[in-house]
Amino acid sequence: ESTRFAWLRELVNEVRRQSDPIEFVNAVKEDLFLKEVLVFSPGGDLYALPRGSSVLDFAFKVHSDLGYHCAGAKVNGKMVSLKHQIKNGDMIEILESIHQTPKREWLQYVRTSKAKNRIRAWLKRRQREHSIVVGKEMINRGL
Repeated sequence: ESTRFAWLRELVNEVRRQSDPIEFVNAVKEDLFLKEVLVFSPGGDLYALPRGSSVLDFAFKVHSDLGYHCAGAKVNGKMVSLKHQIKNGDMIEILESIHQTPKREWLQYVRTSKAKNRIRAWLKRRQREHSIVVGKEMINRGL
């Protein structure tokens, strides 16, 4: 929150310094849109994500389970790959499947720390579960 208020304070100070309102509006648009993209869910909800985010980042932003089971996406009604970078004004629909789970390569497609952390945690949890199963099998064969 404090960073958002700091940005707002900076914005107010800039308004006071500017003599040309058109120049000010252009500067604000440039500053805002260089850092973030604003996209919509099919229900019309607005989401802000860092520039360079993919549809996977969007899925994890909406809900972790949606990200975990993201099997595809439509952007503005057209099918796109999971690594598709989103743009301002895009309407993003996530297609999910209960059979889909995160893949290690997804880490190359995402930009947000939330998505990266959730994918890593999922992969680590699955590796641990697999190791336990293999360990039990080895013990049972040895006995």
